[in-house]
Amino acid sequence: MEIYIVKKNKYKTWFNLLQEIVFKHHNVLIKHADIRVRKNGKPYFCRYNLCFSVSHSRNYLCIGVSNKRIGIDIEESRKISNKQIQLFIDKSEKIINNDVMNNWCIKEAYSKYIGLGQKMNYKKIQLKKIKENVKIINLTTSEYYCYVVCNDKIDYINR
Repeated sequence: MEIYIVKKNKYKTWFNLLQEIVFKHHNVLIKHADIRVRKNGKPYFCRYNLCFSVSHSRNYLCIGVSNKRIGIDIEESRKISNKQIQLFIDKSEKIINNDVMNNWCIKEAYSKYIGLGQKMNYKKIQLKKIKENVKIINLTTSEYYCYVVCNDKIDYINR
């Protein structure tokens, strides 16, 4: 599995970065026609046995490519409103490190991992349940929160 976290302005589109990753690590030159979108909105490769997940937040772009399912989310550090919190966090849920953004990113990465993306009811899935079923990798820095949800090991990280 390869993870790339870059400044958005370095690439014209997320597809350009995805092309670079897949060529560099899998020796495959992908085209737009190689990507389809499922009914639930999740993009996938129609000709290659690879999975990928894309996330962006203001200045950052993050892409993970794996032989297995993967979900990734990146959010720049910022204050979020109580209204936004109520969309993601159930009242009974314990907040990780007293930081809502950790919970937010893990849930969003998990929703991409299972293929629901923003169609998932984030309040209905508990972090405890997510942790029981998948590996959660924290790539957070002082500038951004970033989590990868997968069942694979990371072979390469580019920041």
